[in-house]
Amino acid sequence: MTVLDLSLFCFVMSSEEPSTSSKPPGSSSPKGTCAVCGDVANGRRYGAMSCLGCIVFFRRTCLRNMKYRCQRQGCCEITTETRCVCRSCRMKKCLDVGMNPESIQIRDVIGPRRPRPQSRSPQLPSPSSSLPPSVPEALNIGVFLELQKNQREQHCTEDEKKFTEGCVYMKNDYHHRATSSDINHSLKLAIEDSTDFAAHFQFFQNLTEPSQRRAILAEYSISFMLIDQAVKTVNEADDGFWLLQNGSFLGLHPDFKFDEDMADEESERCHFEFVTQLLSTLAAPFRRLKLSDLESTVIKLLLLIPISLPGLRNQVTQNLMEQISMDAERFGEIILLISSIRCADKAFYNMTKVSDLFRVEHFEQVVRDVLVE
Repeated sequence: MTVLDLSLFCFVMSSEEPSTSSKPPGSSSPKGTCAVCGDVANGRRYGAMSCLGCIVFFRRTCLRNMKYRCQRQGCCEITTETRCVCRSCRMKKCLDVGMNPESIQIRDVIGPRRPRPQSRSPQLPSPSSSLPPSVPEALNIGVFLELQKNQREQHCTEDEKKFTEGCVYMKNDYHHRATSSDINHSLKLAIEDSTDFAAHFQFFQNLTEPSQRRAILAEYSISFMLIDQAVKTVNEADDGFWLLQNGSFLGLHPDFKFDEDMADEESERCHFEFVTQLLSTLAAPFRRLKLSDLESTVIKLLLLIPISLPGLRNQVTQNLMEQISMDAERFGEIILLISSIRCADKAFYNMTKVSDLFRVEHFEQVVRDVLVE
């Protein structure tokens, strides 16, 4: 991409109103200290001053009714550095400092897909007990950097499986072959995480029809998931393996096919082509470019913000250009990744039609409600 191309792109992305952001990327106003771990607090969302990481941890623990057990008799110190070590003591401290489970509204932020009389199917929880403050005209990308960091931190604690037969050792850790349950879990995480991003924006909050929100999340949550999986694959996987958020894998090697019972040659060919596409069009450029956390956050935001909001999109690209010091070639390569991600979205949806591993009927209702939109 030439400098002229870059200038043209910026012109297209811009609007009549100039960017009003004067804060450097990642800056934010301190709001106090998290009563749980001591990190910078994000607000008093559930009854106590807490950071985004502890807010996300507390909400998911309560909504999923998760029970933890301490290996050290319940006396672990919880700090910013150690908060992921013992979830039992972290949850205990959340309660001790006054975080209240009853303040979490269990409601479906995207609404039911269609009326279901006497339905008892699980619902997608809102990203918080009340929607977070919408992003103002002067977008502070640091909020999303911190949110992404805490979401990925939660991914590291999601997998409770015991690694036994069929595991592969890669880069100092064991990984098991992905099952339909792992695909479902990855999609559910992606829906939760992408909703947390989207709920910061007024344009998403203003959508009154549930179908409008589902229409956004149906594509965006898959893109969001693939970005996080590409980053994890680059950092933790050997060649020929694609990692899901929980560390399970999809592999190219014949010994590590998607589905142990897969006998259909056509399905096997589709699996091979799908993983090959993920590795060549996403993992390879992510690895070559060595994307920073800010750059992956920018891609997520550009995939989310509609072109009808050019001023907001322009602020995001301004953050990207500042990060890469106006390197036109790198800027162009990062922007081109968006089309690769969207192509991978379509490939993922195609897999739901040809593979039992990705079969929508096997997924939880909250996942099906988004995917079948």
